[in-house]
Amino acid sequence: MNGMFSPRKRQNALAAQVSSSSRFRLSGCYRTKFSTRYSPQFAARISLALAVGLSTSCWHMASAGMHPFSSSQVAAMASAGVHQGQYPDCWFEASLAALANSHKGQKLIADMITENPDSSFTVVFPGDKSRSFKVEHETSGKICNRARWANIIEAASRQEFPDNDAGDRPSRGRPKIKTGLSVLTGKTANLLSISSSNSTQLEHLIEDCISRGNPAVLSTKSIAEISSLPAVILPSHAYALIGYDSKSKTLTLRNPLGDSVERQFANQAELDIANGVEPNEDACPLPLAGQERAGVKNLGDGLIRVKLATLKQYGRFISWSAL
Repeated sequence: MNGMFSPRKRQNALAAQVSSSSRFRLSGCYRTKFSTRYSPQFAARISLALAVGLSTSCWHMASAGMHPFSSSQVAAMASAGVHQGQYPDCWFEASLAALANSHKGQKLIADMITENPDSSFTVVFPGDKSRSFKVEHETSGKICNRARWANIIEAASRQEFPDNDAGDRPSRGRPKIKTGLSVLTGKTANLLSISSSNSTQLEHLIEDCISRGNPAVLSTKSIAEISSLPAVILPSHAYALIGYDSKSKTLTLRNPLGDSVERQFANQAELDIANGVEPNEDACPLPLAGQERAGVKNLGDGLIRVKLATLKQYGRFISWSAL
């Protein structure tokens, strides 16, 4: 029957046989057989096709189990890559943003994630190495970070903490901002009451965190605790420490929600104006981008600048961790 095959059919049959054979290698003897039995052009095409196929296969095998994100890729967006979605996990997202703000933290984030052969990801938190979390679909309606590595890590955190309040249990370290830093860094995070500490002690701590590249997260007081003060900072919320200016004694903080809350109020005011309704100036006490109120300036995109004295009024705890 082989004698009845046309040259083209014979070539196609051989190509199919070779591509399906796991024993084929691009050795000199096989190249010799191709070049003597078939045209040089056909032999060259087969060799190139197999080389590409083998290279692609080897690449997939090599990439599986490796870290898909480098520290430089994490650094490209840094803390701006973190954006809290609909889950009430500001404590975790603020911790992740704080970690992404330093070179050491960026490498730690990159090392947490490995890629699997099925294109899913595995996350191992440094503070819980006994467990690993497989992430197949890192995006959902409730997870909407700007960076993919942040989506993957937050998706894994939903498995680590399926009950959001679990992060506040004594067994996990409590309060939540301390839990978030501990699980992300693998080091037991420290905690200090902002209102009970003196300004000098607090300033030295903040300067030390910034100079050493250690992540720090601040939590704010509840509405009841700051009811007599202008509502210029979100209550019962977590912010990542980004920077500190000792001359002006001001901190730069990142809100993991970005400026979504301020934009919602601004959009409502614009809608009121469009409908001929006088906007309520007190409807959004939070300063909008470029505005400053009561010692808090909105720098835009979730960044705010806060006077140290103002932080003493609104802040509840500061948590930090060594790397």
